[in-house]
Amino acid sequence: MNSMDGVFQNRVFQFAINKEEYLEFLRFRYGLSKESKNRKLWITTSIPTLIIVSDIFFKLYNRWQYILLSVLLITLWIFVAVPRIWKWILGKQFNESIFERVNIKAFENITAEFRDKNIVIKDRGNNIEINYKDVSKIIPINNMFVILYKGNGVILLPYRAFKEYKDIKGFLMDIEKKIS
Repeated sequence: MNSMDGVFQNRVFQFAINKEEYLEFLRFRYGLSKESKNRKLWITTSIPTLIIVSDIFFKLYNRWQYILLSVLLITLWIFVAVPRIWKWILGKQFNESIFERVNIKAFENITAEFRDKNIVIKDRGNNIEINYKDVSKIIPINNMFVILYKGNGVILLPYRAFKEYKDIKGFLMDIEKKIS
């Protein structure tokens, strides 16, 4: 039977997170922080504010050409420049040199068992059991699921751990039922 029949299907995944996936997670986690949101807000609003203040100061708001140019510049800033600047900032802050700074040489192999009653994470002889009621969110990002549980607990489950796309869909349907 499969998850479509209403019966939970136990799933076992064995994987080791790679550097790219871990960097993606760090960038994602930083993006949720208050510091990150404030920084992005400042980058997004600084140039448009400067353009608007310049229009007012030099009384350019009377000429439609300058207003049109201002709107064009602000639009380009917000939709073209800011995403590129933000990507550059994240790339500079979270790159492979971070592994040397925090002395990460390799990532451990992990076994994640999604059972009927709970989730069991095994690595180097340690077992962590997580009840589904403790799972607060499952967030899909570019290359993996970020499963948040009990405050700051995190499980990273890469998409490559699944054999086929339909397995991902069945997994999500099962997990949604368990955590809701």
